[in-house]
This record gives sequence, structure tokens and C-alpha cells, in this order.
Amino acid sequence: MKLTAPMLLACATISTALSVGAAGTPPPLRCSTAALRTQVVPGEKLILRNVVRNATGSTVMVAGEDQWGVRQVRSRGSGGTWRAWWGWPPEGTPSGDPPFAEFKPGEEVRGLQILESDLPSVPGTYEVRLVIDYPRWPDFTKPPAGAWAGILECTPAEIEVVEPTGVDKEVFDTRGPYPLSAGGTITIVEKYPTSIYAGYVLLGSFSFEVTPSSALLRGEDNRRGPASESAVGIAQRAHEIERDDRLARVLLSGLEAFLGAHPDFPLRSRLEAKRAGLLAYFERYDEARALAKKALAEEENPMWHEEGRRFLDLLVEKGYLKPE
Repeated sequence: MKLTAPMLLACATISTALSVGAAGTPPPLRCSTAALRTQVVPGEKLILRNVVRNATGSTVMVAGEDQWGVRQVRSRGSGGTWRAWWGWPPEGTPSGDPPFAEFKPGEEVRGLQILESDLPSVPGTYEVRLVIDYPRWPDFTKPPAGAWAGILECTPAEIEVVEPTGVDKEVFDTRGPYPLSAGGTITIVEKYPTSIYAGYVLLGSFSFEVTPSSALLRGEDNRRGPASESAVGIAQRAHEIERDDRLARVLLSGLEAFLGAHPDFPLRSRLEAKRAGLLAYFERYDEARALAKKALAEEENPMWHEEGRRFLDLLVEKGYLKPE
């Protein structure tokens, strides 16, 4: 008998319910959610660190491309019910012969999320947590030893929403209850660089300075000047270079002001890395290298480590600095 998609989804739902509902059988994995900023203003993004740990002495295998399954974020107010607002719906049972990800005994994996907040603007204390669905494998696929499927509910983080004050209130009053959702957020950096909202704008990407390396290379390209021989091409390229220079000045100034006002911002190292790229854009290479090395030492994300090393290598390869 051929199994249809609805039938497979029904099997997955029943199997998951059995896995979660098995009395006295705790899941072999443990999960926790922590907020890196436990006090936020309305409309501020949430920075969540999630940790999943194999609490057993045996290998645990989960169906999927990685160790994170299918994720969903839920929140609730004091004494309220949990409400989902990010991720899912679950994808049901994988088809065919699914890949499996491995948790070694005692292994711990960490993930960082920066999410648009769906918490109410009303001041109060709320709980936020990650819920992970590790789907059941297809009925006709033999799972590997140690395979596990089920719903894993992380212990929640507690976050307090407070009234905005000072420069944060100016941004909130000017841009409404969701200051980071509307367009033109670069104006927050220009006009209110010390606002907490500016930090999340600076974490985002604006054309060329997505990474330190791209900022360095764009600066090098702009210094070559227009390549076109036509008057129109020269004028257009000159306009683009002027636009880039202005944006780079706004961002560099904004980063310096924000980091000075918020020395304990959780993702400071990531902002320092962006600042290093902008320093290189303006040919301040020695400062850029020193700052990039400092940011690299503090950053925990492997992708940013790779980018930081590439940036440092480029400074030498391009002849801007001598090898250390």
C-alpha cells in the first residue's frame, strides 16, 4: 500500500504524541533558552541562546540535516498560556531515507538567535522558550542505534519589558511601537546612535559593509575611481562612491557612539568586527587589524571566526600591512 502525504503526517503526529507522552521516560536530550538581554524596551529584538545537551552516556541520533530539528519559539505572560510566534509548523515525517544527526555522549550544542520580538508593548515579565520537534523517521526506514524522536521543550528565559526612557523613548515616540520594523532604520543610527535600537540596526547589513572583508574590498575598489570613459559613466560612478563614503561615515560614527554608550551589549564583538571593516575602508589599517583581532578573540560564532581570519589575511595579501 502506498502511503500518501496525509497518512504519513498522521503517522508522524501519532508517533510524536507517543514519544512525548511516554510516562516516566524523559527525553535523552536537555534544552535551555537564555536571553542575553533580560530587560528590553518595546519593539527591541530578542537575543536568545539555546543549548541542547545529550544528558546520557550513549550516542543519540535524530532525523534531520543537523542537530536542531524543526524549531519554534513560544512565549507567555505571567500565569498565561504559551503562544507560538516564530518557526514551524512541523514538517511531519521525512520522506525516503532521511539523514541523521549525532549527539555524542555528553555533547552540547549552542545556537544564537536574533529575533523580531512579538512580546506585548505593555511593561511586564514574560517567559520565552524554544521548542524543538525531532521528527520520526519513515515507517519503512530502519533507524540507526540510539535514534530518538519527540518534542523537546527548553527551559524558558525570563524577559522583562520596560518603558522606554531618554533617547529610546524619542525613537519609540517617533517611529511607533515597532521601531525596527518600518523602513528607513538607518535614520535611527544617524539621529539616535546611542539608542538601544541603533545596535540592532548596526547588526543588520547595508550594501557593502556586511562583513569586514567586503568593506575593505569596496574601499579599495572605490579608490580606483570610475572605470568608464563616458561622461555619464564617470558621473554615475562618482555618485556611487560619494554615497558609499557617506554611508560608511554614518555607520562608523554610529558604531563608535553606540559602543561607547553600551559597553556591555551582548554582540559587541560582532559590531567591533564591522567597525574594523569600516576603518579599513578609510585606510586606517593598523587600527583595523588591532580591533579585528580583539573582536575575533571574543566572538563565539565559527562563521565570524572564519570571516575575521579572512579579513586579517586580506590586509597582508593586499600589501596594506606586513605579516606579524
